[in-house]
Amino acid sequence: MVTFRALLTPLALVPLAVPASAQCGLERILPEGGFEDTIAWGVSDDGTTVVGASYFGLGPADPSAFTWTAATGLVPLMPFGSGASEALAVSADGSVIVGRASDSGSDQPVLWSASAAPVSLLDGTGLGGSGQATDVSADGSTVVGWTFRSGTIRSFRWTASGGVFELPLPIGFNRVRAEGVSADGSVVVGSMQNGFSAPRAYRWTAGGGFVDITPAGASSAAALDVSADGATVVGHASFPGAGQRGVRWDASGAASTLGNAFGSSSSARAVSSDGRSVAGSANSAFDASTWSPETGGVDAGVWVPDGGYFTDVSDGGVHVGLTYYGPVGESYAIVWRASEVGATYCEDAVPNSTGCVGRLSAEGSASVASNDLTLRASSLPPSVFGLFLSARAIGSTPQPGGSTGTLCLAGPIGRFNAPGQVQSSGAAGELLLALDLTALPTPNALVAAATGETWSFQAWHRTPGGTGSNFTDAVALTLR
Repeated sequence: MVTFRALLTPLALVPLAVPASAQCGLERILPEGGFEDTIAWGVSDDGTTVVGASYFGLGPADPSAFTWTAATGLVPLMPFGSGASEALAVSADGSVIVGRASDSGSDQPVLWSASAAPVSLLDGTGLGGSGQATDVSADGSTVVGWTFRSGTIRSFRWTASGGVFELPLPIGFNRVRAEGVSADGSVVVGSMQNGFSAPRAYRWTAGGGFVDITPAGASSAAALDVSADGATVVGHASFPGAGQRGVRWDASGAASTLGNAFGSSSSARAVSSDGRSVAGSANSAFDASTWSPETGGVDAGVWVPDGGYFTDVSDGGVHVGLTYYGPVGESYAIVWRASEVGATYCEDAVPNSTGCVGRLSAEGSASVASNDLTLRASSLPPSVFGLFLSARAIGSTPQPGGSTGTLCLAGPIGRFNAPGQVQSSGAAGELLLALDLTALPTPNALVAAATGETWSFQAWHRTPGGTGSNFTDAVALTLR
């Protein structure tokens, strides 16, 4: 695990006074001394390394780039130049970080690595001007971003072997920003405009050049991220009479808005490497939102109750972004862990007696052939009895049978209530069940799951004293 402590100046090695905090499965990354706020801009594909910036300082006036892991907490990155810095993206294994840093009043696209001091990607190019690096390929060998000089903004690709290559301006546009890059560096997405005209979303490849992917009927659009294989793109588009909506382009290039959770003034800010999970914001960046093929759009307010938004998501369900904590928009960076496999949903879940919503995670593999999938229910009251439920459809039924919670399964519902499957949550407040995918319960019989089927799971549990009950949140997953 890369900690980047080798990159720190001696002063930055002073232990941080305030560690990250965690409550109800939501970790808040508190700022280093002298700053008020933090924001997380990116997370590694393995979900362990988060990057972002501390900002709005009580003492220092400029943002300060950081990296964070659960083991190290917040670690400031080595300064570049004399001004502000922000870490905006990180490679799959956390070893390469890119962003921007200011030197003598000019923003530079900067790369931090574990083996060297931070460098400007414009050094030695003769290009001059300013810019920033916005994304990095999975192995860290390709970086994209944009440069600004003489009133023109141009996208660039930097490779470890070839240095900076500015993409030719598409005809009719002079302000072109690169926002995301595929795992192998071959696909770039972003926005393009002429002067201050409405931006258009684009997808770029070396063979095809710039392709305008703005949805039909949209007055403006921007592409913000792309899956590892370059096939799935996410961003936002504005439609007359409907406002800005989060958008996902699939492998065929077809664009679709992402449902009610991505409603008014929304944006799909990030997509997981496998293209299945989308993270972003709604309602002018006050509501964190997620999307998956199984669940559609999900308002994440029950898990991020103070409001905020997501900026990135890993394949294993680790979401990062920010949440608000003060009356004038003060914010902390957040790390929220959804289900490791599949998609977390149930925005109508009800907190239990711990003050938290009970959490469900599917762990292991969604492969039927592997038959290696485990359900874990956590954040439960200690020493209460509970069991797991399964169904082939999602739903929302408040207080079924007098429960205080919400049943988020629909259709015929199976119960894992065979001997040994009804459990106590114990002192840790957890239930754990290894599934046998050849024998999932339905109301009438045990059935074998098949590749391509979508199953949803939830846990039911007694409340302390045994007189009532509640439910965790839920997970939907498609077996392969």
